[in-house]
Amino acid sequence: MLYPCQWLSIGSGFGDMEDEIIEMLSKDSKLSIESLDCYEPGNEQFNHLRNHAFGISNQANVFHEAVLPSTQFRLPKYDLITMFHVHYYWTTKHLRQEISQKVFQHLNPGGVVFILMLEEGQNDQITLRKVTKAHLNFVKERDYQSVTLHGSRVANEEINSIAEEFGLKVHEPQKYNITIDLDMADLSPTSTTSQLLSYIISVDFDTFPPKLKDIVAHWIRKHGLLLKDESYQLTQTVTSLMYSKDLLSTL
Repeated sequence: MLYPCQWLSIGSGFGDMEDEIIEMLSKDSKLSIESLDCYEPGNEQFNHLRNHAFGISNQANVFHEAVLPSTQFRLPKYDLITMFHVHYYWTTKHLRQEISQKVFQHLNPGGVVFILMLEEGQNDQITLRKVTKAHLNFVKERDYQSVTLHGSRVANEEINSIAEEFGLKVHEPQKYNITIDLDMADLSPTSTTSQLLSYIISVDFDTFPPKLKDIVAHWIRKHGLLLKDESYQLTQTVTSLMYSKDLLSTL
């Protein structure tokens, strides 16, 4: 028997993590994704998501907006809520705590909130961003602000106490390394590598002067792990946080 799951994805990006979860669930799970609501403020990411087939029975609902305390979600309750690398864009502790309260209010009994954030450790991607920005000879106005956060600290100082107020179980954080593959032989405007570099560096990689592209390519070749030919791998340490609402605790 398959159990229908209502999924809320906050900060969906290009949908890579959602694709991985859906593929994993399709192999061995009693859950069936009945609906997927994606909230993504980035223009390129939104344009990609709204034409993206997630491999679920129903079309995903994609909303081109940042989630704020005033946001009206499509559904009153969700079984799964994911927040992948999105906390950095709520730039104050008070705002992040307001978002936590909002999210927990929308969690169904038996539901799970799953959060990914950067962590202290290996930081190839952050270092590449800093190195590149140090060489920028032009200024690109950003549509958003961000702050540097580490998941374990945010959990201890901001989220856990709110989760406990809502009667949620606070699971032990998991720290691990994630990798990103870059094909430096393909830096065409539509290549996956160019899109990923644009995301890492927070500016449009395709607008870089040739000299700056050379700096980026040189840094990756020097510091990245060579996989094969011109394929390299960068590493970033992350923390995963999980909060669950036990069905019995609400009865």
